[in-house]
Amino acid sequence: TLKVKGITAPTGYDLQMPAGSIIQVVSSGEISTNENTSSTSFVDSAITVTITPKFNNSKILINSAFIMMVQGASRSRGAVRLKRTISGSSTVLSGGIAETLAIRESSAGSSTELLAMQPYQYYDSPATTSAVTYTIQYKLTGGSNVYLYGTTSNAQKNIVAMEVAG
Repeated sequence: TLKVKGITAPTGYDLQMPAGSIIQVVSSGEISTNENTSSTSFVDSAITVTITPKFNNSKILINSAFIMMVQGASRSRGAVRLKRTISGSSTVLSGGIAETLAIRESSAGSSTELLAMQPYQYYDSPATTSAVTYTIQYKLTGGSNVYLYGTTSNAQKNIVAMEVAG
């Protein structure tokens, strides 16, 4: 039996964690701003987090949740995707729900408001030890406005980045 209070790497070295171990967690905290757009092109939301991976081969697990509402007639929809920025260069990440997220169709008339909690998850391989910023982008794909709520009695927007040992 080996009992230790802590393990410290020698100067100039990092301790290697087994693959799948969580190395660090960074959270945006609760984002209380409400935001909306009528743009049919993707725009940045306030849902953003920056993490600096300790290792080049680490993976980053992104978890986010937000309340999304669309105003408009039947078939009003919105879409979200994830943008990654490293050293000023941005990349749109596919997978997860990406651009395929759409608020469910509604046949409730011409001034429908449809509200839904949207979880979002993405597993990324940025291959860097530079700061990486992840931002949820959103747009309207049908209807008059799409909202991302930050102040409701049930939930607030947030995003969490977890570095996972590769």
